[in-house]
Amino acid sequence: MKKIFSIVLLFIILFTSFTYANPTNNLARMVMDGKTMDFHIVQLNIEGKPATTDVPAVLHEARTLVPIHTVRSMGIDVEWKDATKEVIITAGDKTIVLKIDSPIAMVNDVAKRLPSDVPPKILTYQGSGRTMVPIAFLRELGLEVAWNEKTRTVSVEGKQVVYKTMKGIQVNTIGNTTEIRVKGDQQLTYSTSELSNPARVVFNFSDTKFDLDNKSRLLPNGTLQLEVNQQGIRSVRAAQFSLEPMTTRVTVELESMVKPEVFYDNNTNETVIQFVAAEVSKNYVKDVKADISQGGEVIIIQGDNIAKHNIERLHKPERLIIDIASSSLDPSKNLRNLQVNSNLIRSIDIVEMASNETVRLVVDLQEKDRYGDYKAVVESDRLLVYLDSVEGNSSTEVLQYREVSKDLTRLELKTASLTQYAFSVRDYGATLQVVVSKEDVELPIKTMEMNDAFVQKISISEDTTSREYIIVINLQENTQYRVISPNYTRDYIIEFLAKNNNRPEPSKDPLIVIDAGHGGTDPGAISPINGLMEKNLVLDVAQRLNKLLTEAGFRTYMTRETDTSVSLADRAAVANQLGADLFVSVHANAAGSASARGIENLYYPSEINANDDRPNKKLAEIFQREMIKITGAHSRSIVPRDRLVVLRDTKMPAVLSEIGFLTNPEEVAKLATSDYKQLIAEGMFQGIVKYFEEVK
Repeated sequence: MKKIFSIVLLFIILFTSFTYANPTNNLARMVMDGKTMDFHIVQLNIEGKPATTDVPAVLHEARTLVPIHTVRSMGIDVEWKDATKEVIITAGDKTIVLKIDSPIAMVNDVAKRLPSDVPPKILTYQGSGRTMVPIAFLRELGLEVAWNEKTRTVSVEGKQVVYKTMKGIQVNTIGNTTEIRVKGDQQLTYSTSELSNPARVVFNFSDTKFDLDNKSRLLPNGTLQLEVNQQGIRSVRAAQFSLEPMTTRVTVELESMVKPEVFYDNNTNETVIQFVAAEVSKNYVKDVKADISQGGEVIIIQGDNIAKHNIERLHKPERLIIDIASSSLDPSKNLRNLQVNSNLIRSIDIVEMASNETVRLVVDLQEKDRYGDYKAVVESDRLLVYLDSVEGNSSTEVLQYREVSKDLTRLELKTASLTQYAFSVRDYGATLQVVVSKEDVELPIKTMEMNDAFVQKISISEDTTSREYIIVINLQENTQYRVISPNYTRDYIIEFLAKNNNRPEPSKDPLIVIDAGHGGTDPGAISPINGLMEKNLVLDVAQRLNKLLTEAGFRTYMTRETDTSVSLADRAAVANQLGADLFVSVHANAAGSASARGIENLYYPSEINANDDRPNKKLAEIFQREMIKITGAHSRSIVPRDRLVVLRDTKMPAVLSEIGFLTNPEEVAKLATSDYKQLIAEGMFQGIVKYFEEVK
């Protein structure tokens, strides 16, 4: 009897299982609109796999309703608003709003009727209530919805996208035409955009995988980097920009913005990006001369483009080698070697090196017991190479007369401690006189013939009775002057410019103190990668910033112009004594981790000091914004620092810019280049300009 019962029980189990597996007999009892009803269960497959749900998909009025949460696995956002009984479905750029019991759906704010007017419903199954939506309408989101009547199965698939493949990139130059050839497995679709600082043309190839045949040229991060450096093209970069959507980006970095011609080569299956370089005019060196300046001497080289130059100091015998790159001698000028025979310079040999398109100046220096340093400044179409006096007196350190720009020169007296100066004017403004006690400074008794556009000569004499030095400055006609420092100061400064100059009165020009960090015996951070010293890097950037500011009409003062030591207290003190409008300190960063990178700007948090109303934070925010915009560097944001002397003790708004990390391999490589240092200086310059536009 037991055996018969077991057989019957087994038959019942098997029959029941078979019946459940047959979709035509599979029913689910649910509650809808307060009524209990039987619904045909539908098998739901999502992206080829059966979907597991606590409430089954069912047929209602010949339409399949599915629990809305089942499509979340396809990257679709679903939001339920209980107050309005609405379901909000978002995928990509499309948003659908479905309302319970309403046959109208809103698709991107446009009303559409649901298929067969079957609305979303709330169904309760085995105690669980779920929002059920008509799955056919999900076609609006780009999904593929298929119905199999025989098996009562509805399948939902993401829209299949067939991706193209970028298989190779090469750069060819023929004559003045450079072609970037992008090879694909078929014709690629792209969009373009232009970016500045630096100039770039960006190509975004849509639905395209970055899968080069030759992967040996890729960097570890999967990027292709091709250095071109000719015909105005710096480099070409390519990489997989995004996976969703599948986009490959090719970026062409340029010297200056040029729009390319783009066409498809059917013979080679290549998209050709073609740049045609304009005819390059000859870069001529037009003049070379030696002159007296700032208590020393200056070599002045004039040319079409002297920005790309290199200077090297050689010893035994003492020489200075000045190379002007990509240049030749102007044939109309008949430049000859110069026999100078001055205090510092014996002669200047001028050589045209045709093999590498370079003009070389060999400056033969006089034999001296000791030698001063040199400093190079690019001013418009001139390269000025200043040679410090090597005489045994201290005039170079104390008294300097120098050219700031073509339109401005400056006399500076610098002392180690606060010094009292007396200023007076004679001969109806043609002669200026400065008197200073011999107890505070030591000056040579001499006359310096300047004979430039503003000053005839500067004479230093002494009054033995009063123990004072008398400094007399004889001005050229139509020269105006301004004393920009107080009478009791470490740094006494007089500026000179033409009376008929269109530049505003100097008193209306903001005075910016530029502080190059460290210097002298303090090297600052030293890169363990390429040995770059912070003191040298920031001085270079500070000099570039100074040039940009003076050319724009700002008055400037640099706390150091050479590799000298300046105390932190003196840096802040001189800015206060000059009554500066802004203090900008330039530094470079270092960290224990090689991954640390980016630019940050430090400021004194004035909010902690009731007596400090300087807009330091706003200044730092503007600097951070403009420097990141121009350099494209990683932003480390702004940092409050309440103990830094140069930020805390200055009386004007102050900012300290950390321009990058000497411990990051990629960043220190950029910091060593002239182009990137110029970008940093331009970013800081824009920060200053924007500050005076937005705050002052």
